[in-house]
Order: sequence, then structure tokens, then C-alpha cells
Amino acid sequence: MRRMNAKKELKDFILLGRSGRFSILCIGNDLRGDDGLGPEIYNRLKNHITDDILLLNTGNQPENFLTVLARSQITHALLIDAVEFHAAPGTTGFFDPKDLQEYQVTFSTHFLGMKMLINTFEEKTHAKYKILGIQPLNLEFGSSMTQEVRTAIDNLVNFLNPMLI
Repeated sequence: MRRMNAKKELKDFILLGRSGRFSILCIGNDLRGDDGLGPEIYNRLKNHITDDILLLNTGNQPENFLTVLARSQITHALLIDAVEFHAAPGTTGFFDPKDLQEYQVTFSTHFLGMKMLINTFEEKTHAKYKILGIQPLNLEFGSSMTQEVRTAIDNLVNFLNPMLI
């Protein structure tokens, strides 16, 4: 999978999104080790962002938030999730959804596959979507989040905070 120049392109996408109606979807299941990174990031951002950003903790069923996204008339959305892209655990990648068509990417904890989810979201909201993924190490039910992913979350939240206030 082609990883985009994460920091620069992520920053550019957020700034562009903030010029319209921007949303962040934090995806994952906090009962499955590293897959809990989405809810953890949500908890760390929720009290530190401006009201013009639609921040959602979607759990492991982001498709349930389609109506909220459509009614909010979002123009840009960032999906944050545990993504298997064959990198070292804790590696952060920034992806364009069109890359999902070219590669076999594992999004193992969701009712709908990420490709189908984004296609549906794009069709109903006409917004631009990007994926911010962190390479998990352990997705076992009942396990704790690994230190590699915790460190990636710390780095990511520190990077995002100044752009979201």
C-alpha cells in the first residue's frame, strides 16, 4: 500500500477540511487490544478541539454514523483506525481510500469492510475521506493495548492538537 507523506499531507488535509465542515471518526473496539486506538484517541481529543469539528467515537460500527455525517453536511472526514499495512507495530500511515482498491488491506474488526464503508459514505455525503491508520500488533479479544500503539497515539495526539484548536 502506498503510504502518503503522512505529516505534510495529513496537515494539508486537516487545514483544507477546516475550511469546510470537518469530521474525525475514531473507529475501533477497546476490548480488542490495539483496535481500541480509535476510542482512545477520541477520549484524548474530545475536550481539546473546537466545536466546528465533528468528532465521533464510532466504535466498531462506523456505518451507524452515516446519517449524522450526512445531516452535518461534512466536506472532509478523517477516519482513524487500526490498519494492517505490513509495517512495524505502531507505525502511522496516511492513506487515500482509492488505495484500498489496489491492495488487500485487513480491517478485521468492522461489520462492513473499509472499502464498502467509504464508498457508501462518499455516495451519501459527497465528502472527501482519508484514512489515518496505525499498525496494530495485538487484536486479541480481552488483551491490553501494546506499548508500540500507545506511543503512536501519544505522538499522533501531540501532532493533531495544535491543528484542532
